[in-house]
Amino acid sequence: MATETFTFDNVSVPDIAFGCGFDNEGDFDHAAGIVGMGRGELSLVSQLNEPKFSYCLPSYDSSKTSTLLMGSQANYHVNNSSLINKTTPLIRNPKIPTFYYLSLEGITIGDKLLPIDPSNFALGKNGSGGMIIDSGTTITFLEHTAFDIVKNELIEQIKLPVVNLSETTGLEVCFDLKSVGRDIEVPKFVFHFEGADLELPSENYIITDSSGTVACLAMARSYGMSLFGNVQQQNNLVIYDLAKETISFVPTQCDKL
Repeated sequence: MATETFTFDNVSVPDIAFGCGFDNEGDFDHAAGIVGMGRGELSLVSQLNEPKFSYCLPSYDSSKTSTLLMGSQANYHVNNSSLINKTTPLIRNPKIPTFYYLSLEGITIGDKLLPIDPSNFALGKNGSGGMIIDSGTTITFLEHTAFDIVKNELIEQIKLPVVNLSETTGLEVCFDLKSVGRDIEVPKFVFHFEGADLELPSENYIITDSSGTVACLAMARSYGMSLFGNVQQQNNLVIYDLAKETISFVPTQCDKL
């Protein structure tokens, strides 16, 4: 651990604590570093004492870098009226205080609201379960009971041969595209958060391999906690307002910021 003056554009902030990694492996072995944006006291947000920030993640195959905005710039060009029906409460978990929890009430595929009991995504009194949002995790993880309902409905609606690539890619729901090519037709996919419905573009939940022969649901099953990953967040300006304890999802062409 050490402290240093960090400079953001033309603003310098002294005595920011940070750590150094000398043997980085796994998902971060080629990364220059990782920025903590959680509720913990050593996160960048906490050290700057900045209750409002946002980020905008371009498409996963884009060569453009992502945008991080802090303070008064966090809303970018978005006015408050544009946040109606796009804002949902952030929930605190006293047992795991660093995470940002969301209130997911349901999922729609096509025109069908799936028969998922909201308790599958509820935060338990003992701190278990719930759904967190994480910009550092690639795909979304759904509690296994809910995942099975999503899986079965997607297979029913897409009507293509199914392949399971979980052993090689971790993705359980994949479709063989040899009969249709890359032009796969996929149904509408909506996450119903408390006060906000987030409809995903197809690229935010179906990813196609480089050969164009297989397309997979960019989600997996979990046991206990669910997680809303960054593939599902791409091309949204995601605005955190910690003073109001809210998060907003504003569709945005992130590579144009």
